[in-house]
Amino acid sequence: MDKYKINFNKIILYKSTHRGMRELDWILGTFVEKEFSQLSDDDQKRYAVLLTYDDPDLWRWFCNPKTCPSEWSDLIIKIRTNCSVVGFENVCTLPPS
Repeated sequence: MDKYKINFNKIILYKSTHRGMRELDWILGTFVEKEFSQLSDDDQKRYAVLLTYDDPDLWRWFCNPKTCPSEWSDLIIKIRTNCSVVGFENVCTLPPS
């Protein structure tokens, strides 16, 4: 693996585990640690872009994938499907509007 890829992976892991919302840290961090390397290069780049969205938006999409924009639905569902955070279903509540 070249230096660029190693640095990219470190940045992605950091951004996935230091969101500011503990639940997203768990979900995204677990996904990156276990599944990120299996993604295609294009999907890895898409994941990096996904990380630029605000936490409330991401949380809403994970709790209810039907609410996410169509261009992200496949990646959101993949992350949800591979989420091994115990009790995810129990903590998936939407913040008050």
